[in-house]
Amino acid sequence: MIEREPHTSSGCQAQVTQEHKGQGDNVAGDKIYSPGISVDDIEGSVVQILVFIRHRITDSAEAAVEALEGSSRLEGEARKLLELIKILTDFAVGKDTKASFKKLNELRTGCKSTFAKDLANATLIRAIATRDSPDFSGIRIPLEEEFLSKEAYLEYVADIDRLSEEAERTRFEFSEPVLCGLIRGLLRVGEPEVAEELSDHLVDQYDSVNSKTINIACRIQSFFKTEGVQNFWTLNHDNYQILLGICNEIIDLINFTEGKEHRLFIWSANLLEFSAGEISDLLDICTDFIATIEKTTPNIAKAIRGFNSGNFDYSDGLPFLIGKCERDEIFRRNKVSEILKSNYISIDESAILLNVGDKEKIKEWINSGGGVTEDSALLKDFVELELHAFVLESNPKERLQLREKSDRFLDDHKDSLKDINPFRIHALCHHLLKANLSTPACKILSHFIPTGNLWLSPLVELYLHALLHSTQLDTLSVTLDRIPKKYWNYNVWRIEAKKQETLNHLPDAVGAIKNALHFKPTSIESWFNLIYLNRRQGADDSQIAGILDLISTDILDKPSENAARLLSEFLAQGHVELMETKLIKWFLEDPEGSARLITDFHLSVIEMKGQNLDLRDTVDDCVLAVSYTVDGEQQLKLIVKNPEYKHSAFIDSRTPLGDALLNSSKGSKFNIGMSEYEVNEFLPPYVGVFRISTKIRSSINDGTDSFQSFTMPADPEEFISSIKKKMQFLKKDADPILENSDIPIYMRGKRFDLSNPIKGMIAILFDRKYKNSGIPSFGSENPTEIILDIWSITYIFYSGLSETFRSSGISTIITRETKAIIENWIDDVNRDDYLTIDLTDDGELIRSGSTEIYNGTVDLQEWMKFIIESSEIQSPNSVDLPEEINECRDLIDESVESSIILAFSNDLDWMSIDPFFARLLGGKGGRSVNVSRFSVQLGANREIEAMATAIQLHLFHDFPCSITIEHLIQLAFSQEVAHDEILKDALIRYQDELSCIPNALSIIKKICIANLIGAMRAGEVIDSEGRLKLRHGSGTLSVFYTCCLIASTIQLNDEKLSREERLARFFLELFDTIHEMPSLINLVRRAGSVYAKGHFLSITEINSCLGDLQSGAKGE
Repeated sequence: MIEREPHTSSGCQAQVTQEHKGQGDNVAGDKIYSPGISVDDIEGSVVQILVFIRHRITDSAEAAVEALEGSSRLEGEARKLLELIKILTDFAVGKDTKASFKKLNELRTGCKSTFAKDLANATLIRAIATRDSPDFSGIRIPLEEEFLSKEAYLEYVADIDRLSEEAERTRFEFSEPVLCGLIRGLLRVGEPEVAEELSDHLVDQYDSVNSKTINIACRIQSFFKTEGVQNFWTLNHDNYQILLGICNEIIDLINFTEGKEHRLFIWSANLLEFSAGEISDLLDICTDFIATIEKTTPNIAKAIRGFNSGNFDYSDGLPFLIGKCERDEIFRRNKVSEILKSNYISIDESAILLNVGDKEKIKEWINSGGGVTEDSALLKDFVELELHAFVLESNPKERLQLREKSDRFLDDHKDSLKDINPFRIHALCHHLLKANLSTPACKILSHFIPTGNLWLSPLVELYLHALLHSTQLDTLSVTLDRIPKKYWNYNVWRIEAKKQETLNHLPDAVGAIKNALHFKPTSIESWFNLIYLNRRQGADDSQIAGILDLISTDILDKPSENAARLLSEFLAQGHVELMETKLIKWFLEDPEGSARLITDFHLSVIEMKGQNLDLRDTVDDCVLAVSYTVDGEQQLKLIVKNPEYKHSAFIDSRTPLGDALLNSSKGSKFNIGMSEYEVNEFLPPYVGVFRISTKIRSSINDGTDSFQSFTMPADPEEFISSIKKKMQFLKKDADPILENSDIPIYMRGKRFDLSNPIKGMIAILFDRKYKNSGIPSFGSENPTEIILDIWSITYIFYSGLSETFRSSGISTIITRETKAIIENWIDDVNRDDYLTIDLTDDGELIRSGSTEIYNGTVDLQEWMKFIIESSEIQSPNSVDLPEEINECRDLIDESVESSIILAFSNDLDWMSIDPFFARLLGGKGGRSVNVSRFSVQLGANREIEAMATAIQLHLFHDFPCSITIEHLIQLAFSQEVAHDEILKDALIRYQDELSCIPNALSIIKKICIANLIGAMRAGEVIDSEGRLKLRHGSGTLSVFYTCCLIASTIQLNDEKLSREERLARFFLELFDTIHEMPSLINLVRRAGSVYAKGHFLSITEINSCLGDLQSGAKGE
């Protein structure tokens, strides 16, 4: 900016003095002749007019000229001087000066006095400067004594070299006129830094409003040339404070001059435009003097009104179109439709869509191939990214596409990103944050964060939020340290509190929340967070009550999730009347809007906790609730005194029906018109509100609300039949995502039950329809210290490894979140009223009460308690979490989330049983346990009885665990009949895998012989003929037949053998091993024959092959 100071009014009259040097007039009654007024007589007045012009007080200059023109006795030279100053004044105020140029040239040739000649030359320079294309080629450099010409020359003509030379040569030894001209000239040529230095001297030597105004102008222009000053939001803290300092000086000077120095408003408008009106004190002072500004600079007054209202009332261009779209719905629809008809739109058209467009229509246009046409690849890609972010809802696929698009944009334009308007960057990143794409938002915003200390610009605040949401805790801490704490606001203290909570620095988190509440004591969220943090620190009920006493209950007047949560804390402390008052108030003001909150509150807070409430019969304007029948139809209504909101659930107490009901009793009957009424019961208002809310919520449910209310038949058989039918509906609504084995089990567990992680985990681990991808077979093999989450804790228990794990000496670490989830689950399942109802595949109801649940989970509960008691609880260190890990946080339960963060931040081994997350952590430099290897090591010396359950769970419920050959051999040796069945199922399940390993035949032989020997040791082989007792026969024979089946499929060395040849080879292996056990040989022969016949194999061929193999073996 180049300073072009406006010629403004001071609001005061010029004082014109004339020195009278002649004889008196009318002295002693005699008329004495008085000579005319000379040049010397008016020179002082002219000088004063020049001061007015120099100080831009043009109204005073004009008044002074008019006063001089009123003098009738001006001599010829004085008259010329007056005409010169009048021409100069006309130029100063911007009057039509075409005729003045001719007159000025005439006057210049006739000037005699040095002062007049100097004024004439100065006026000529200023006159030329008013032209559109000024030509100063004929202007000579003024002499030192020609101070008026020199002032004008320096201000309008001198080049930068001349100005610098002049400034350096005389170095602050200037008169005010020359100094003003030099400063203004330096501003003209773009040297505000030197001008600012001289303007400081001007203020020191010639302290005046003009000097201070010029000094402010120099400092503003110098400020705009400072490195890093491109946009208000990207200023660092130091530059921001400099700007505020200038603004405060402007405000003080405006107040001092009572708004009469209009140049200050011009500069104020510049600064308000730079800050988009965000410097509130400056905007306020301009608003106070808006009437004064209107008189002199109406365009500035219009801008100030626009900053106040947000409506700049543009008369044309893009802002005009957007404004018209906002005001005129028909115009908006037509304009948006017109834009979306094109396959490619301009930058301006995209701005219209982003401001007033319909998201769904824009999304359809994008999906149909719509794009932006623009020569600049940067702008084109940015606007397309804006449009995609603007229309994104919650679709995971679209989120992924947007993240990829954002990454490509950054890769392509990271060097030119700063060319984008920071206001548009803020809007884009705000949309990215809403879409849970905080890491891309961080990456983009980081390019706009200045060096040095920071002030809380909207960009910086958004950056802090993005860092917190993306768990970039290291960068967040560094960024917060760059903001002086005395400038922190509510939002920053909230961010600090959440950061400290994430790091489990609870005292610091509490302190930060208290500081936030200092700025915003009406914040429901912060009060609830303060209570939550205190509970985590072990606060008792009396301490919580002390916090509640500090809260103004007025903040609970409006319904919201946070208000309901905070209200539940009041209820826990016995504030039943407050709960009634607020919930009923919510309902009376907005029945449909509050129905969900009220039903959720009642079911999750009151019913779940089994609270018995002493309810009032009347609550404020809600007199009571009444159930009655009208013409055979059941009704439930609230009787309300003069309800402000009309609703079908309300009856005005002043109406005939309201009055009749209030004067009735239970069982009363009465008529109104042709309708017959019967009162069923009177209820407390709260009970009525809850019951009506359930009906409203059901009636407005469009399928997106999981809440359903229905009436069940009273007859027990019909009741059971109805329950079965409704549960079958749920069974039909199978979630294909849960059954997709390509999706990690941790994600499926969270999806199965958002509120109960252990319930979701158990369902995914033990329901065979939810296939899993096995356990990790990579990672640390000999960990001495590991992090456990709810999944790995449960896995160890059901894998039969808990006892060996206890004695392994391995140190365990858990997070606070894991501990809380386990404790809450144990408390929940041990409730006396705990009940689950499920439906079998056959359509039968399964009811499990508290006793059955306890008996089925008691061992697991004890194991979990042991882990809690024996484990160290660690908090994560402050790190920047990798983007890929952070992106998964919303898809997994808090136990897994906190565990992977702890493993990464503290460089610890994490026992993840989900291969995807184990690989994810390892890929980012973290460490996970090789669960497969680890399980084998723990189970190496474990009795098969302890492992059998795990193997059975794996076979029948797809429970992920490691089954080794050693396990199969141990099962084969076992004398438990049930183990034969497990072994058979295991062999069948892994038939393909067993037949493909190099020593397959040897393994199958070992398993088969072990099983036969186990039967013999148990005394199940009756005689030397190899007969088996009936009790044991079916199990041993099943294993034998399965081994035969696998052996007949084993192909070695690319041999092309028949099944008979393979089976003969297997029998030979058996005979060679058991040749000294005739009873087992006979058993193999008898059972082998049965198997061969049952599988339509040729016994003759088998015997022939067997003979050939035996002969060959002897020949060798």
